[in-house]
Amino acid sequence: ESYRWMGESRFTAGFFVSLFRFPKYVGKLSYLPVSQSEALATKNTVEMNDDAQLNPHLLPSLDQPLSEKDGWKVIEGDYIMIASSLLTHLGSELYIAPSAQLAGGVLYAYIIPGSCSRTAVLKAFTKI
Repeated sequence: ESYRWMGESRFTAGFFVSLFRFPKYVGKLSYLPVSQSEALATKNTVEMNDDAQLNPHLLPSLDQPLSEKDGWKVIEGDYIMIASSLLTHLGSELYIAPSAQLAGGVLYAYIIPGSCSRTAVLKAFTKI
C-alpha cells in the first residue's frame, strides 16, 4: 500500500525492492485443491449475491484442525512469497491468472519457496 501513489508502476517498484531485500518468511498454508475440471465446471455456475455463504461442510470450526482425509493440503516451510488472486490481472500489464473469474469460486495461489535464488525469482517475474 505504501507504493499505491505510483499507480501501476508500484508492482514493478515493489518487486525490485523485495528482490533487493529478499526477505524469507516461515509459514504454513492450508488449502483445498481444485482440479482443473472442477475449476472449469465451477466458474460458470457459481453466482455471488448478498446472501452467498460458504459450504459449512468445507470449513471446520476454528477450534478444529484441518484434516487431510477431508481433502485439505498443508504445506509448511520457508517462503519468499505467498500471494493469491481472484482476478486475471493485477494491473493492465500484469496478467497472472488467465482462467480466473471474480465469482468463479477459485482463489489462485502463487507460492515462491525460500529455496529459490534471486536469479530464479527474477526470471519467473519477467515471464508474467
